[in-house]
This record gives sequence, C-alpha cells and structure tokens, in this order.
Amino acid sequence: MPTLWTIALLGASFFAADLTPLSAFRETGEPDIPFVKDGEALLPIVTDASPRNVAAARELASVVNSATGVRPAIIREAEGQRALVERALYIGNVAAARESGLAAPVGNPEAFRVVAKGGSIFFLGRSDYAVYDWCERQLDARCFWFDKAGDELSVPKRASISAKSVDYSDSPVYSKRICGSCSSQRWAKYAKSGSSHRGGVRVHAPHGWHKDGAIVREHPEIFALTRDGRRAATPLLCYGNPATLEYYERRIDEAIAGLRDSGGIVDTGRKVITVSPWDVPYDCRCEYCAPFYDASLGERGYASPVVWGRFLKGLARWAKANHPDYLISFLPYWTMCEVPPGLDLREEGNCEPEVCVMPGIACMKSDSVKADEERIIRDWTRVTGRNALLWHYTCWPAEDTPAAYLFGETAQRHFADVRDCVDGVFICGGGEVPRLSLMYYVMMRAMWNPEVDVQAIFDSFAERMFGPAAKPMRRLIALQERGWARRWPNDRLLDGNIYGYSYPPWVVREMKQCLAAAERRAASDPLALRRVRRYVSVFPAFFEEAALVGEGFPRHPLAFAHAKSPLVVDGVPDESVWLKAKPRTFVLVGVSGLDTPAKNTTTVRAAYSKEGVCLAFECDEPHVENMVLDGAQIYGPEQDSLGVVFETCGVCWHMQLDASGRVGVFANGVPVAADGVEAAAHIGADGWSAEISIPFSAIGENAARDFIAGGWRGNLVRWRPGAKGEHGEWSRLSTRRSHGNKDRNAFVPFVSAP
Repeated sequence: MPTLWTIALLGASFFAADLTPLSAFRETGEPDIPFVKDGEALLPIVTDASPRNVAAARELASVVNSATGVRPAIIREAEGQRALVERALYIGNVAAARESGLAAPVGNPEAFRVVAKGGSIFFLGRSDYAVYDWCERQLDARCFWFDKAGDELSVPKRASISAKSVDYSDSPVYSKRICGSCSSQRWAKYAKSGSSHRGGVRVHAPHGWHKDGAIVREHPEIFALTRDGRRAATPLLCYGNPATLEYYERRIDEAIAGLRDSGGIVDTGRKVITVSPWDVPYDCRCEYCAPFYDASLGERGYASPVVWGRFLKGLARWAKANHPDYLISFLPYWTMCEVPPGLDLREEGNCEPEVCVMPGIACMKSDSVKADEERIIRDWTRVTGRNALLWHYTCWPAEDTPAAYLFGETAQRHFADVRDCVDGVFICGGGEVPRLSLMYYVMMRAMWNPEVDVQAIFDSFAERMFGPAAKPMRRLIALQERGWARRWPNDRLLDGNIYGYSYPPWVVREMKQCLAAAERRAASDPLALRRVRRYVSVFPAFFEEAALVGEGFPRHPLAFAHAKSPLVVDGVPDESVWLKAKPRTFVLVGVSGLDTPAKNTTTVRAAYSKEGVCLAFECDEPHVENMVLDGAQIYGPEQDSLGVVFETCGVCWHMQLDASGRVGVFANGVPVAADGVEAAAHIGADGWSAEISIPFSAIGENAARDFIAGGWRGNLVRWRPGAKGEHGEWSRLSTRRSHGNKDRNAFVPFVSAP
C-alpha cells in the first residue's frame, strides 16, 4: 500500500477520498508524461480489437475531449500487426504491451494494472476496467448516474494533461457485481460492473415446461398441485414427487448430451444446474409434499424441507455421481428461504446458494433485520460449504413509501460484514432511478471494495453535480441518510416510524429549506439547476404524504351492516341486508390524488352476522366476453380479481377471489386452508359481482370479539387487466398512490354498524 508521503505527493488525483482504495501502488520514478498540451494531443490511443477495449478507448478519448476540447486519435491494432507509433496510451493485448515485459495481474480475471513506462501508459489485465479507473484517478472524471440529457459525466476543464508516472493494480472483492436495471449504462462501466463468477441460477427455471403439451400429457405429476386440484396451472413443479426428480435428471442428461434443450435448468457452457422455483409461495399439498412442511420455520421457510431438504439433496447426490464437474446453483426464495433442520450438502460439495435478501437492503438499517438476513446467508454457506451469491432488492421498500431515504452506510456496512461468506451480488429493481441512483452508485463501489468512504462519496457527489448549490444539497443528503438510519421502536414500515422518527415535521421543514436554497444558488448555472431538479423530482410526493400524515390523513371506516342470519354466498348480493349496507367505491391506485375514481367502477358492501363477515362486490366490465376465467393464478395479471386484506389478532390475512369464484387464503403471507371461507361470482351483461364469506372460526377464537371491538383494519383491492395494448386498472378502497396492497398505513377500520 502507498505511504502517507506518496499519498501527499500525488494528492487527490489518485487518492481522492471518494474512490476505492487500491490493492497495490508505487511510483515508477520516471517523469510525468505530457498527454495534451496547448490544444494538441501528444499521444494517440492504441487498442486491440476486442469490442470492450475499443469502447474503453472511445470513452477515454471522449473524457479527454470533455476536459480539454482535444480528442486523441484512436488506432485499432489488428492481430499480428504493430501500431507505428513511438509512444501511446496502450489498451489491452497490443504489440507494444507484449514487448514491454510488463505482466498483467494473475489469479483474478477481473484484476487490472496501469503502468507508465518509457513515456507511454499501459492498461493491462482487465484493461477496460483500467481505463475507467484511470479516468477517475488521473483525469478526475466522475459518473454518478445515468441521464438521457447526456450530462452525467463530470470532468474538470483544463488546457493540458500530464499523466503521473505510476504503477498500480486493483481487483474486486466481490466476483459478481451486477445492477440489473443499469448494468449497460455509462456510470456502471465506471463502477466496473461485471462478473467473473461461474455460478448463479437461471431465474425461475424451468421455463415453458407447463406450456409444453407433451410434457403436461405424459408427466402431469411433476407439476405442483393447486388447492383446486389442478396441475400444470402454473410453472411451479412438484418438488416432493420422486417422479419430478427423475424427470429433472433426465432433462439434464439430455441437455448435456446435446439431445434436447432443458428449458433453462442446465447451462452447459458454465456447467451449472439451476434449481429456482417459480415466483410464488410453494404450496403443493400432494401426498408427497404434504408431510414435509415445517411450520416452525415460519413464513419464509416452511416449504424448505420439501424443496431443499428432499429435492436438492437427491439432485446433489445424483449430480455428484453422474456429472461431477457440474455445479448446482439454487435460489432460496419466498417460503423456502430458511435452511431445513438436518440438511447438510457439504459431502456432495456441489451446491451453491443464491440467497434473496427479501426485505430490501435499505431495511437492513435495522440491526435485527440485518442480523436475521445475514444469519440466513451464513446458514446456507454453512450447510453447503460454499460462499453464497446474493440478490438484493431496491424496489423494497420503495414500493411501500415515497420517503426520500438514503442508506449508503447501511449498504457499505453490510457488504463489509459478509465479504467472508459472499462471492457476489445482483441488485434487482428498477425504476426509482432519480431517488435511488446515488444508492446504486454507492452499492456498486462497495461491492468492488467495501472499504469505500460513503461520506466522501456524498461530499464529492454534492460538489461535482450541483456546483453553486453543493452546500444545501449536501445538507439535504445528510438529512436523508441520517433520518433513515434513526432507530425505530419496531421494524415495521409505518407512518409513525417514517414521519415520527426518521422524517418528523422539523426535518421535512429543513429539507424544504435546502431545496429552496439549492434552486436559488443554481439559478445562474443551467446544468447545476437541471441536476438539482432531477435529483429532487421525487420529493413532492414525499412532502405531500408527510403533510397528510401530519393532518391525520383521514381514513373512512368500512361499516358492516348487521345481518340477523347467515348470508347465502352465490355471487349475487340480493338479500335485504345489502339494501341497508352503504356502498363504497374504490379509488384508482398510482395517481397523485387519493380519491380518483377508476374508469371501471368497483363498489363494495359489507355485512356481518354472529357467524362471520361477508363482502359483496360489484365490478363494471364493458367487455365481459374477453374476461379470462381460468388463469394460472387466482391473482394472476391476466384476469379480473379481487383481494381482501385485513389485520386482526396479530395476523395479516389476504384473501383472493376471481370472476370464476375461486378463492385463496394467506395468513402472514403463507397459503393456508380456506377453513370455511366461501366465495362465489356471477357474470352479467356489463360486469360481474362476487361475494365472499369469512367465518370468525377461520380467523381465530378471539376474532368475533375483536371485530365487535373495532380491532379489524384492512383494505380491499381490484385488479382489472386492460385489453391488448392497454394498461390495466388497479383500484382500492383506500390508497396511498402506488403502495403495496398490504400497506398498513392505508388500512381503514372495519366497524360493525347497529
């Protein structure tokens, strides 16, 4: 590592506090290398013909041009030829690099080296990384975010450039560093997004088996059994049936032999086998699966004994005997996150976990959430004997709150703490770029080297992107980060925590003052002003909700009319009690207002009797002839459906019903038996109606008493798919724009009327 004297000598150009520390560094002792002087490029750029090195050469020329107005020539050297120049910036495996006697780093395919020698500069190893890194350290370039306006790159202007004569190298801590929604963008190249990791699943494979008529006909037993007795209704396999494992193994053999495509479960190039259940809770209750669920593992693990304890163990043994050079990558997800008791895959040694961090990395600000997620990661590495890969989600809790939170130090601390048991990370999520682009930048830097200084990144970001508005924008960033990091009395995403602890009224007030000051200071700098407005574009919704919460955010209770006898559930609300039950109309989700009616109206009436509660819905539908009635899921995107979400006695219930009368019941996210819950639907000429009856006995022994006491709170939801080429409509009884259906802050009281 460089000495303090070396650091002081070179100054900010190589050891700027916001950049990641280097693995190795030394001065070469040669003079600085003039590169651009008095409007002239003194050295060309010579690159080999590889596409990524050619792209890096073009970026280097572009950065030099942005800094000086001069664009160096690019010479693309064909294999077996030598560029006829005396000195240059040499990128990749060019003749001059081979003749120089300089060695590229070995041992890590993503390691790079930058060397100044004989008046030239050589970019070696993963040479495109070397170029982007050198642009930051030598030319002081920064690329913090993607911007369609093309102003995302910040490079100081200068008349001349003299390159420092140094020899340095670096390599990433994590071998996989991918941001799914932004990996091809310019800023991701500067963050050195990439992967040298062999493993990793093909998500939700197998793909298409349930749509293959021959497979469904000949092997129906390999598909999960739904609650209504169907197989192949979804892509989900029945992992408990021995026939599924046998068929899985056959398809692997056929794919490796080149006889048949596997539908994604085999990657013969990487020699990786995937086990990645479909994106739903595992709930096959066939004779093979039913005995192996383990309720003690809770919502996120109760199906693990079926999938990971039985299926994966059998597959691992078979693969070790038949394909010992193949790795099995598997994805614990939904109701399969926990390690089942007794599972040990170390003897096979061929299984690699890719763990989904389900609450979202921002929620790891909570010590208890962080500890629990990192426990799951370490549990999987313990039973497999291999480091894990991670899936991190930035859409959580972004989908549940408009709060303009930042979590830079939370992310950096997490990546530092799991570096001994994690090989790589995939960041999943999209949209939200104005709010989260700075966090994408921090996470990518922390994956390269978790020792990065997050506060220095914030300092550099504010100064470089906002110019005259840097001071108020830096204060705003501090309020965002520090506010989110404050401890809550509990870990739940509630208004009282977000707007009572993280962003109380006095913090929101100061944020508004920062924004006003930033606008004033940037008024004379069009670029800075555009960047300020881009960054703060998400704040209006945040401020609006903060004001609503401060005003009490009135939520009108849903009144349940009293029925003296149980109601008939036939999908047609024609009993007398429905005449006295006041109808309530759903409002549209995803708009700025909170009371915008949907184009296709949905109304609900509510009633209760001594046996339980009942809800009656009427749904406008001008095209009933096009309705899908037998979709793969009750709550699938292709069919009209309703949801009833409510919380009582410490349990969050979610009941789904559709226009064919099917019903599904979830308790705290886990599918459960209906236990007397009934639903029915009726399709008319211009719409459909539905009823659902929920007996108190299905909820718990205190359910009736809690309902009468006003202890039930919930929401009602409708999804109406759009016609081809149209957007669907998502509406609710109560909404807070696009937040999730289980957003407890939007719940209304369920109250019993006389």
